[in-house]
Amino acid sequence: MTKIRKKNGKIFAIVSLLVCFCLSLTLADLFSNVITIKAFNNISTTGKQTGYNFYAISLFDASSESTAKEQVANVIKQGGAGFVWQKENKFYVLASAYLEENDAKMVKSNLEENGTSASVVKIHIPEIAISGTFSSLENTTLNSALKCFKTTYEKLYDTSVSLDTNLKTESESKLEVNEIKNDISKIEVAFSSVFDSKLTTNLLQIKIAITSLLTYLEDLTKFESNGAQPFSYKIKNIYLQSLYLNYTLCKDMI
Repeated sequence: MTKIRKKNGKIFAIVSLLVCFCLSLTLADLFSNVITIKAFNNISTTGKQTGYNFYAISLFDASSESTAKEQVANVIKQGGAGFVWQKENKFYVLASAYLEENDAKMVKSNLEENGTSASVVKIHIPEIAISGTFSSLENTTLNSALKCFKTTYEKLYDTSVSLDTNLKTESESKLEVNEIKNDISKIEVAFSSVFDSKLTTNLLQIKIAITSLLTYLEDLTKFESNGAQPFSYKIKNIYLQSLYLNYTLCKDMI
């Protein structure tokens, strides 16, 4: 009887050792997977906005900003943006902007046929590239933030065209602007949620630029048009503000 008990005890001990060994292998494998997942979720990558050109219609240019600003009201009365943009040593009073050069040239020709002198100004928005160790969520959030300025321009441009061609009323255009503002608000909230605890100088600049864009869009939703300042002017002015925010952000990071 005693021998049987001893034999059973040995078997139980062997089984216990085997179970412990298997459990150790399972835990080791699980821990290894956790490390691997974490490594893949936080990788060295680059948040990027590709550089691009846009082509603006200028109705006036001058060698001094003050002289250019004197013509802003005249451009606004014509439904233009009245946005003063400095390029090299000249200040241009811009009326509108286009991503395709041919579109700008066509508008210029139409203006000149109607007796309005105009020129096409090519403006380059440099590339932004921010390298770092980002999770998948951080990288997606960063790329959305970097692209939101150009995206806002594109959406406001479409709204502007619809308004100018009477495809949409001012009220309908304001509803579209409000949707654009809500989209940027979501990007701002996401960016703050992901990056506020780890803001670098570059990330802070991006956050400030997004907040400024949101303020401009808020002003646009509340804008009341009048004879001297039509809503069409304000949309163009804000889409140029969006491009300018993109331009200054890029220049600051080069």
